[in-house]
Amino acid sequence: MAGGESFEDCIEFGATCTSTDGVNWTPEPNTGFGADSFDGIFVFFFIVAAIAGVVGLAVRLSMARKMADDAGLDKGHATAMTLLTGDEGLSATYLASSLRQSRDPGERDSERDSEKDTDKAKDKEAVEAPQPIADRLRALERLRDEGLITTGEYDERRTRILDDL
Repeated sequence: MAGGESFEDCIEFGATCTSTDGVNWTPEPNTGFGADSFDGIFVFFFIVAAIAGVVGLAVRLSMARKMADDAGLDKGHATAMTLLTGDEGLSATYLASSLRQSRDPGERDSERDSEKDTDKAKDKEAVEAPQPIADRLRALERLRDEGLITTGEYDERRTRILDDL
């Protein structure tokens, strides 16, 4: 379309039409700031929002899996909770891992249980370790002097302690 067209012909061309004399119309090329450019801007922001959503989800999932792994929790459950419930799942994973963090990170339940059993055995040995005879006799005498045991109980216990020699 060259120029000098009628207004109707110019409009059919689908461009912006200008005229200097009101009779002859010249189509102007589209500068990109019309209705067509709005669609492009909308698509651009939609794509940016979609990418931001995917990146945010990836970050939340990696955080949930890391927290679960550090606390000895199941990473699959943490992932499922984060995917299914969004921020609440991540918060739940954080809370659970914080409660489990009071123990050593990376330590599994079986390791903790075996350490607890070992600690209990050590405590039991410490309690059952024989005290020196003199200390036992002094403690027994203190109990009698404070009126916590009778003289008969004192004599009986004293005899047992001395028999252990």
